[in-house]
Amino acid sequence: MSHTLPFPEPGTWALRVWNPEAKGPSLATLRSGEVWDVTCREFPTLRDLLEHEAPAARLAELPGASLGSLEAVLANSTESPDPQRPFLLAPADLQAIKACGVTFATSMLERVIEERARGDAQGAEALRERCQRLLGPSLKNLKPGSEEAQAVKEMLIAEGLWSQYLEVG
Repeated sequence: MSHTLPFPEPGTWALRVWNPEAKGPSLATLRSGEVWDVTCREFPTLRDLLEHEAPAARLAELPGASLGSLEAVLANSTESPDPQRPFLLAPADLQAIKACGVTFATSMLERVIEERARGDAQGAEALRERCQRLLGPSLKNLKPGSEEAQAVKEMLIAEGLWSQYLEVG
């Protein structure tokens, strides 16, 4: 458990948990080493809680029902969880998510390859080889907004390999 939590438990924790009694996701929090289902009419989803003017304060005062110890819930939060027991879910449910941070040119190109190949492994490999022939083995020195980056964009457009994904990146 010490490798899962970034710091000791004190604080206000908003979680999403598979609740077998509800047969679906529940809004939950962590209190004294236990996971508590705090789903209610006011907050049926995490998005609803996050849109509240004071989500942490409101979450801390919500009543709830224990779903078990954090250790037990974590132990069942594996690649193949037992659906008859609670397990952690991805934190996002219905809220809008905006991406930010570093996006690597090679991973962006790989997304375009996946998009174009549509699951065809041989087609993906052919596109990957085509991109390497056109662009060279590495894009790590390509600077966004530079003349070189613009030239790469124009070449990818001409080759039919440009994507809105690359535009965002």
